[in-house]
Amino acid sequence: MWCPEHPKLGITITLPPRELAAERVQCRRPGALHHLAFWVESRQEVDRLYAKRLAIGVDVVIPPRAFPENSQPGCYALYLRDPDGLRYEIVTY
Repeated sequence: MWCPEHPKLGITITLPPRELAAERVQCRRPGALHHLAFWVESRQEVDRLYAKRLAIGVDVVIPPRAFPENSQPGCYALYLRDPDGLRYEIVTY
């Protein structure tokens, strides 16, 4: 189970029921969720959360880096994937 820390938000990722265990989220399926983004205050916070996720073995899709191609200037982000295939972005501008 993975529970990000935030004083005003709680998200818990749990194991699916046995009959759905083989199902994975497909972000390109119509109506599917592509990813959830969480804004943090600094690059240091992105890096801190990256280190904590590595320590517990979370699947890192893209390690922290600048994204100059993003429409928001100063974008610095990290992308993770949970066991069901959902992607999460931790981002700052």
